[in-house]
Amino acid sequence: MGSNTVVINEKIKFTIDDTGMNRLFSLLNSAGMLVMDCPWCGLTILPQVRSHYHSTREKEFKVTCVGCDKIIGIRYYGDYGFLLEK
Repeated sequence: MGSNTVVINEKIKFTIDDTGMNRLFSLLNSAGMLVMDCPWCGLTILPQVRSHYHSTREKEFKVTCVGCDKIIGIRYYGDYGFLLEK
C-alpha cells in the first residue's frame, strides 16, 4: 500500500494511504465536479476526456481541445484524472 501527500492551498498537508485516497476521491466526486480545463484557452476538455476513456479504457492518452486545437496529455481513471505537463 502506497503513501500519498495531499496539499490544500499550499498550507494544509496530509499524508494518506491508498485506501484513504480512494475515499477522498469518492467524497470529492459526490460533493463536487471534476474540473479539467485547457491550460491555453480555458475551455473544458472533460467531455473529450470522458468519451475517449469510455471508448478505450486507456488511462493515459491525449485529446485535442475544440477551442484552440492544442493537444493535451491526460491521465484519467474514470472518476478522477489530471492534465499532464505541457
